[in-house]
Amino acid sequence: MDTEKKMVTLVSSNGVEFVVEKRVAEQSLFIKNALNEGVVEEKVIPIPMVTGNTLSSVLEYCEKHATITEFQENEIEEWDKEYIEKADLNLLYRLLQASTTMSIMGLMKLGVARVASLIRGRTVEEIRELFIWFYKNALNEGAVEEKVIPIPMVTGNTLSSVLEYCEKHASVTEFQENEIEEWDKEYIEKADLNLLYRLLQASTTMSIMGLMNLGVARVASLIRGKTPQEIRELFKIKNDFTPEEEEEIRREMAWEL
Repeated sequence: MDTEKKMVTLVSSNGVEFVVEKRVAEQSLFIKNALNEGVVEEKVIPIPMVTGNTLSSVLEYCEKHATITEFQENEIEEWDKEYIEKADLNLLYRLLQASTTMSIMGLMKLGVARVASLIRGRTVEEIRELFIWFYKNALNEGAVEEKVIPIPMVTGNTLSSVLEYCEKHASVTEFQENEIEEWDKEYIEKADLNLLYRLLQASTTMSIMGLMNLGVARVASLIRGKTPQEIRELFKIKNDFTPEEEEEIRREMAWEL
């Protein structure tokens, strides 16, 4: 039996290379999709906006979670707690950024939970000072240079549409709530399915919660009242269920339908 491990090379934004097992790298959905869809060749994958030091810490997380079994849940919870609590604010910021860029949902949730624990019980002013530190750290301490920020996995056309949304929302006042609701409705309804998908992807990558919520609401409105077959046709989803499996699902979900 061939026991040779499949390896991939990850290259940080500052050129540091890490050779890791494929199963470890695939803790990142971004990397898994890149490998499976042929986006990268020869299994050398650049990781934008993630420095070598940060990527080293990210891979420590991925290595641990790639080797864990279902019988070690208590152990991994304790390990996660120690891992995230030893990160200072600088590293915590970079881990949140990296987990978003690399689509590592477990690490993202861990980082968000840590931020929540840090602000719990603080005054508004204390919280403001904490997040001002985050902002200054991104601009002034090397996360980005000269205020030129690469946006991974977002094309120019999509970014143009995202910035249209950001520009509108940055200029709106508290007295224009009705106006912005109407503008949002027109903005999202003019997006075709292709752009809608890319806006959802971009809003996740860039952590723009308002745009993400708007996109999700639009998807919900598009599928409301449609049959499963109509939804598959709308989103070009292949039906992998047999008629028997579909009937079983209908019986199990009858209380919801």
